Amino acid sequence: MPDKFKMPRVDKYDGSGDPSDHMESFRAHIILHDTPDEIACRAFPLTLKGVAKEWFGGLSPKSVDNFDSLGQQFLGPFLAVWKRKKNPAYLLSLVQGKTESLKDFMLWFNREKLTVESLNEQTVLLALMHGIKADGPLMAELARKPTLGTLRQFTHKAEEFINQEETVSALIKSKAEGSKPVPDSIRATPRAFVEQKKKDHRNLRTP
Repeated sequence: MPDKFKMPRVDKYDGSGDPSDHMESFRAHIILHDTPDEIACRAFPLTLKGVAKEWFGGLSPKSVDNFDSLGQQFLGPFLAVWKRKKNPAYLLSLVQGKTESLKDFMLWFNREKLTVESLNEQTVLLALMHGIKADGPLMAELARKPTLGTLRQFTHKAEEFINQEETVSALIKSKAEGSKPVPDSIRATPRAFVEQKKKDHRNLRTP
């Protein structure tokens, strides 16, 4: 970006609010500073995050001729989604599949969360606890130690179990291949958790 160009002081847009407000704030800034279209097109994605940033990354090469063209492409999908916001109760219908990993479920849940209106932290937390497999290791841990009172605490704990889940998967793959060394991170995985996962894996392979 040119040294003289000043980025607008706007919150990064993640796809959950009114895209028109974001676009108009950015447009007012570039008009005020007489910013050329080329610079505006290069600067605009820096004001995006989450699914909005992913959307920009998925644009076809050379599909943007000028800033007006970019604005029209941006408003189309996000304005349609914003106008079709779902009721918070929709999140309670999101349930982790029997063979779905915790990581995949959390990614799906967070994408769908953006389509819901008037959310609060307790609703999201309730929906997560309802949707994650009750017989999975995360919920088993929470049943033993029900100390997570906030969404941030729950998300942090979920991330710990996602890391464990991926570590166990790597261990199983390594054992199956019989040639790759076991990473140091696997040695740090709780023994009981690893042994249970190995047992589950053997049961799945037994006719």
